[in-house]
Amino acid sequence: MKDLDAYLMLCEASNFAGRVNMGPYSTPEIISEFEKNDLCLFMTDAWVEEHGVQNPAIYDCFPKFLRDALLGTGAPMPKTIRKMTGATADRFGFTDRGYLKEGYYADLTIFDEAALKAGVPDQTKSFGIDSVYINGVCVLDGDTINAEALKTTGRAVKC
Repeated sequence: MKDLDAYLMLCEASNFAGRVNMGPYSTPEIISEFEKNDLCLFMTDAWVEEHGVQNPAIYDCFPKFLRDALLGTGAPMPKTIRKMTGATADRFGFTDRGYLKEGYYADLTIFDEAALKAGVPDQTKSFGIDSVYINGVCVLDGDTINAEALKTTGRAVKC
């Protein structure tokens, strides 16, 4: 049975309650290759689970890309940031996101270059991120999450 067929069978058999971390699709070699590919954008499809094994991408997907840029093993920093912001907004047609412009939604991440360079990926905590703003509201300050702000700052976007 092909891997994908087995995965779908497990999903159906567990009424989609089962989880599979398909690690082989994101090997360091694959990540390195697409970091440098101009057609690839950065994203994560990970989310926090209430129990069980966590996908490490929930903690450090974007910090790893930033770290690689700083260490010279990934795309250069301007290209890395563009793949996380404006290039994604452009590709998906979001006309009011992805750039620091008047009238645009102010989604910002403040990071510490030294902490990113020294960070150890694939742990149970993110690294190098000092604060996160969604629509101009601080939702993460150091290790403190503003849970109340998270309830109202974001908005769904149509794709």
